Amino acid sequence: MRKLLLIVSLSILQFDAASLERKADENLLRAIFVEKFTRFIQWPKSALDIDTADFTLCVFKDQLFYQSFKSIFVNLKIKKRKVVVDYLKGIENFDHCHIVYLSNASLNDLKKIVGISTSNGPLIIGEIKGFVEHGAHINLLEVDKKLRIEVNTYSMSNSGFKASSKLLKYARVVRKIEGD
Repeated sequence: MRKLLLIVSLSILQFDAASLERKADENLLRAIFVEKFTRFIQWPKSALDIDTADFTLCVFKDQLFYQSFKSIFVNLKIKKRKVVVDYLKGIENFDHCHIVYLSNASLNDLKKIVGISTSNGPLIIGEIKGFVEHGAHINLLEVDKKLRIEVNTYSMSNSGFKASSKLLKYARVVRKIEGD
């Protein structure tokens, strides 16, 4: 009986380790996408007007994703700036963020963030179906085991961002926000 219990316990641990490894790989892939997106997006001039400032990437309500991004971006630069990864527990203080990444957010959280974001950011990236239709700028969705990109050009323009045609060529483009 003890042997059976040990075998079952070890198999559960292996499953959990494989699941965590798969999640880490997914987070790495998403981090690569985020870094690549920044190369094809023009930020509002006022959002990047201080030459010495860091580039702040904020992760909303997802501790595992935050830890992954923190380790991935430790030596990378975005827009020639050192990347600082910050963790957001709530929506009350994100005005220092250049990007807000919403991996575990609800549509309600998104609507609040869109409602208080300004004309110079932050860039809002999510990974939940329907996010771009409700004001997120970019959405990463898994479709048929591949990551797909959705971009809301209307929302981006209203926030002062401009996406390159090179990015839009590979994205599903949305040109409105539901309710507008």
